[in-house]
Amino acid sequence: MNLTGDLLALAANRMLVEALILVSPPLAAVLLVGLVVSLIQVGTRMTDLTLGFVPRFAVILLVTALTLPWMGSRLSAYFVASVAQAADRP
Repeated sequence: MNLTGDLLALAANRMLVEALILVSPPLAAVLLVGLVVSLIQVGTRMTDLTLGFVPRFAVILLVTALTLPWMGSRLSAYFVASVAQAADRP
């Protein structure tokens, strides 16, 4: 199997884009919850670190559990496409 620079760059690009798509739902949820918790902390003048950590942790677990089937199907489709592309190479 001979990988050219262009093919390797394309494979790396596809991998990074797929990784970005897969982590975007939990990341967006954590950013939104972090913003809400920060606004509540500023409004109430509470500076407890646990108050910021626990909701973010709970949300990342919840969003990951809810999107896990979608992530698994997307990741397996990516793997199948990558293996098929590698098998087509002479």
